[in-house]
Amino acid sequence: MSSTRQWASWTAVATAKSVIGGDAGILEGCRFLASLAHDLVSDWRLDEDFVVFGAVASEGDNFPTATARAHWNPVALEREDRKILSFEAAYREQVLKACRGVITRFGTPAVEGSDV
Repeated sequence: MSSTRQWASWTAVATAKSVIGGDAGILEGCRFLASLAHDLVSDWRLDEDFVVFGAVASEGDNFPTATARAHWNPVALEREDRKILSFEAAYREQVLKACRGVITRFGTPAVEGSDV
């Protein structure tokens, strides 16, 4: 396994656990997991887990990203945050299922040269 794939696997599992645990938001988690797809699966559009992350990330394109939030008007940001909560609630179960799939598939990557 390449070091890039190992890093992506570890990062995807950590992110999926963070989403499940509530430490990362559904939308931000999906945005990040979707960005890892090209290192983990041959075609995210055909992968049952990554297609969920890609769809949610795409549907949520109109919402402010974590880095852009600092530049938003506080009143507008408050309004968008209410919309994000509703958006995330609509996709929560699908995303949590996909996160569990990522943890199952990539949670124990084989270590090259390992006897275990």
